[in-house]
Parts: sequence; structure tokens; C-alpha cells
Amino acid sequence: MTNVIEIAELETHASGYVARAAAGEVLTVADGGRPVARLVPVHDSSLRAALDAGLARAARRPVADLPLPREADVPSALWAALDDERF
Repeated sequence: MTNVIEIAELETHASGYVARAAAGEVLTVADGGRPVARLVPVHDSSLRAALDAGLARAARRPVADLPLPREADVPSALWAALDDERF
């Protein structure tokens, strides 16, 4: 259900209405009874949604702390062929 609030009421009690929206409530802002805007919660990201749904798990350490990938063991002839293709 969407609650309707007038602009003057929003101006007077903005922090309270923002807190309500942040908690998940959708508020419609009206000007003279005519809806003109909507105050809705901001979703952090699709990652947050995946975490909340149990489809992903939070990182155990920062990406910067992860080891660098090992260099592939590619024969030098292949590297030479790739260099020829690039230039």
C-alpha cells in the first residue's frame, strides 16, 4: 500500500519520511492532492539481493588480498604468432 503525503508535510518532517522509505515503505508525494513524485527505498545492488536470497555469499577477504593468477604456460611460438596477429 502506498501512503500519500503532501509536499508541505514532507518539508516539515522530511527525515521521518526518509526513514520510513529507507525501511521499505513507498510514499507518494502530492501537490494539492495531485501525485507528483514517489519516495521509495534504494536497493543497494543486485549483489545485495543475491546475498539476501542466499544465492551468493559475502567475500571472506578483500579482492586486493587475493593472490595473483598464475601465468599460463604458453609456448613461445604461440606468443610470437599472437604478436604477429596484433601488428
